[in-house]
Amino acid sequence: MNRTRFTNRRDFLKTASAATLSALAAGNARLLAQTESATGAPELQPTADTIVVLWMAGGMAHTETFDPKRYTPFEKGIKPADVMSTFPAIDTAVDGIKFSQGLERIGAVMDRGALIR
Repeated sequence: MNRTRFTNRRDFLKTASAATLSALAAGNARLLAQTESATGAPELQPTADTIVVLWMAGGMAHTETFDPKRYTPFEKGIKPADVMSTFPAIDTAVDGIKFSQGLERIGAVMDRGALIR
């Protein structure tokens, strides 16, 4: 047994966590495949070629991207409470859905996508 492989607790926990997650991921894939066929429900065939996930944790606010609020142009001395959005809203390919300015290319193809808020 190699006693020098784990020099500290942190190295041991990293290795143990990676091994555990790998084993769980492999086991869950098999389990999901078995439960889908065991339920007797028809298997759904995916129709999408791709999926785009914009996970912007710590990034742009929703009021500045896909959920625009009232546009307030910047003026010196304006109170922060009076500002809802600093970008104007633009129309998309879908009626009733607006994005903030700067997302024109995404808005142009929204008729082929789904917005999940």
